[in-house]
Amino acid sequence: MYLFLLIFLVGCYAFTSILRVRDGDCVDRAIQYKQELIKRGYKTRLMLGLVNEKGHAWLEYKDKRTGEWKRMNNLRGKMK
Repeated sequence: MYLFLLIFLVGCYAFTSILRVRDGDCVDRAIQYKQELIKRGYKTRLMLGLVNEKGHAWLEYKDKRTGEWKRMNNLRGKMK
């Protein structure tokens, strides 16, 4: 748990350069999408976990119309 948090924080440290080039790993993209959705008035939560036995970060946002939490997958090159 602590190792994963440390890796997450190190990834956040380099985030400002990521914004300039619009690239990065799943943590960078999840944080970027989180900031954009917060600006637009959405409630968000950053999720960290394992996908196919590899560490992954994704974003969930609360749908304003239904009130349901929805997953926004931030795979490179596309969002779901």
